[in-house]
Amino acid sequence: MRPDLPLSIGTGYQYAANLYSSYEPGVLGTALPQTYLQNLDNINWLLNYYRSGSDPALTPTQVQTSIWELMHQVGTTSTLTQLALLNDGYVPDAGETLAVVVDPVRADGTHDQATIIETKAAKLGDHVWHDRDLDGIQDAGEEGIAGATVELVRDANGDGQITNDEILAKTTTDTNGNYSFKGLTPGLDYQVLFVSPDGYDAASPRQSDGSSASGVNSDGRLSDVIVLKPGEYNATIDSGFYKYAALGDRVWLDNNANGIQDAGEAGRANVQVELYSVKDGQPGALLDTQFTDANGNYHFTHLQPGDYVVKFTAPDGTVLTTSNAGTDDATDSDADTGTGFTGVYHLSSGEDNITVDAGIKPEAPNLVSDNVTLCEDRSAT
Repeated sequence: MRPDLPLSIGTGYQYAANLYSSYEPGVLGTALPQTYLQNLDNINWLLNYYRSGSDPALTPTQVQTSIWELMHQVGTTSTLTQLALLNDGYVPDAGETLAVVVDPVRADGTHDQATIIETKAAKLGDHVWHDRDLDGIQDAGEEGIAGATVELVRDANGDGQITNDEILAKTTTDTNGNYSFKGLTPGLDYQVLFVSPDGYDAASPRQSDGSSASGVNSDGRLSDVIVLKPGEYNATIDSGFYKYAALGDRVWLDNNANGIQDAGEAGRANVQVELYSVKDGQPGALLDTQFTDANGNYHFTHLQPGDYVVKFTAPDGTVLTTSNAGTDDATDSDADTGTGFTGVYHLSSGEDNITVDAGIKPEAPNLVSDNVTLCEDRSAT
């Protein structure tokens, strides 16, 4: 369908074309006056109204005339145009008719006849969730995040950076963490940019299950480029987010050597505490080292969810007290008396485990006694 009359499409020229649809004005270019584009939502409604057969008496000529009016090419406003103008903001869903304005441009920069073509609208979306174990997979029980901002973008200049003028649309996730963008143009490049939700620190690793189309993995903060087919609904573009975890607590002087933090037993300052990753169930790489404060406390923060081991080094003149005494993990000593290592601690998103402690006591003196045997000389003289 041709939205205007004065121009024509010539023959024998090499053309490029600007495309404009619901999300494209101001992004792909401004060669067409914005007045040509501001009623695309109404044109989309009109085409779907016509294609649905809601008014069997409606003729192609009436639709064409109304489109001319909506594109501001003639001054009169028909009853059909007035009806279309009541449907501002209409966006076709996947499989519905989508109006795309094709603006042909000759090699010398001349703009010829702009034309409206019809295609089937595409759609993309899916889910933002709390990735509690940071595996990049939507596991059972990991809830969706409501109110997360999601942006539909296109890296128009290909520099790998998304600027404000490359944001096509924004939405927020619903109460279940779901979102969608509809009315998309088939064949064009889209990406989805996920903004960190309030209270969350970072995005999950992308495509951890090895399948970008599985629909249960994380596509990271910025998805790969998505090209949609006419009528397609791609419901696999997801992102998980997590909160930093923390681990710590205290080294104390175990005066009675019972392995329990009893009332009045003071903390010990300047004790070395090391944090290790876990590999095959054993201590792996050294990640961080701290020394206890004046009260004997330490705290490793900004940790990714996962498995960790702590090592305590008893100061000179002391040894580690009995480990895992009693039944309360918050008050016992967790360090092995021989190696200083604790067991493995698994931290979930946002968890702060402050039960990892070590008691120390004075080292027993190394008493060495000399056994002297007095032998009576019974030899004859």
